[in-house]
Amino acid sequence: ILLTSSHGWAALVDLATGKVLWSATGITNAHSAEVLPGGLIAVAVSTGVDAVKLYSRKTSNVEIGSYPLNSAHGVVWSDKTQRLYAIGGTTLQIYQLLNADTSAPSLKLERTVATGGYVSGLHDMTSVDENTLVLAGNKAALLNLTTLQFTQLTHFNGFAGIKSLNYNPSTGEAYYTYGWEGHSEGSYDWSTHTIR
Repeated sequence: ILLTSSHGWAALVDLATGKVLWSATGITNAHSAEVLPGGLIAVAVSTGVDAVKLYSRKTSNVEIGSYPLNSAHGVVWSDKTQRLYAIGGTTLQIYQLLNADTSAPSLKLERTVATGGYVSGLHDMTSVDENTLVLAGNKAALLNLTTLQFTQLTHFNGFAGIKSLNYNPSTGEAYYTYGWEGHSEGSYDWSTHTIR
């Protein structure tokens, strides 16, 4: 499992043994991580860094590349499109992975998509199926990877501060967390202790 912490680290952990297989430290506000082909790992790092960082699983704490993205909060790899999708603020960036199986892999920004009409304050992005992502923050929407068209999840129209969201299109169920000023459950305006 890949883990991230806004307190400055990301790690790949073997669940059966608890052994840390790879880690990166000193990356304040790491919010999301994703395994890519070629033994690579992408990490979305928000405020203070504002970038997508690229690493190799072979070597802990060695950054291969850094790609600017304001308030980077989410990364998802699509096997179908062979692209990395990254979110931050009101922007979705689409990257092509180059030279994955060489000593000099990199990401190439192909396209930037504005999300503000559907979701702002982007905080989470997860796969729904091979052709759909769900984006969440202030409101939530589905993104069709073929057409790059958004569909609003109207249940969340009045929501701000969605921190995580997983959506099941077969049942229409959503599992989510949220916290914002006046609605938080922890020590911070954005914190929560409840999965809904």
